[in-house]
Amino acid sequence: MVDFAQGVRRYWVVTTVFGLIVALLDVLALQIIGVQLIWVWGILAFITNYIPNIGLVLGMIPPAILALLDDGWVAMLAVVAAYSVLNFTVQSVIQPKFTGESVGVTPTMSFLSLMFWYMILGWLGALVALPATLFLKALLVDADPSARWINALISSRKKDYMPQGMATSGSAHSNNGQTAVSNDPVR
Repeated sequence: MVDFAQGVRRYWVVTTVFGLIVALLDVLALQIIGVQLIWVWGILAFITNYIPNIGLVLGMIPPAILALLDDGWVAMLAVVAAYSVLNFTVQSVIQPKFTGESVGVTPTMSFLSLMFWYMILGWLGALVALPATLFLKALLVDADPSARWINALISSRKKDYMPQGMATSGSAHSNNGQTAVSNDPVR
């Protein structure tokens, strides 16, 4: 349960940091485009970052409408393009790698957990997908030594699924009184 709590804390920290990055990039893009109230839209982008997938749309609609009303179609399309490119790059390409590494879950498992929990609980499930997955992993996989092999499929940390004697590289291991030295980099 300690690993679960630490994983959830790391998840929220990574999500918050990337939310700030995306919000600041959105503010910069809005300033270049010439949209008014950029800091309001930056705060909205930061808050909606916690809502997976649809948060981008919720955070983009108000500044896009304001750009349309103030400067026309070109400004609105520029806002939509800027938000789409920035949010896709940061939230879909860069953030899953850091999130998976920080909580010990592969990016594929992170995506699958999002889809699973969304189907079960709707938008609330999408919001708590990774913490819920970490909770189930702590209860069902980490607590049962015979289920640790499942970590090879879902964990991004080698120590979570390597047998105890194979966790260190280049050390001496004892097998029935015989000592063998392993320099295998895979271990």
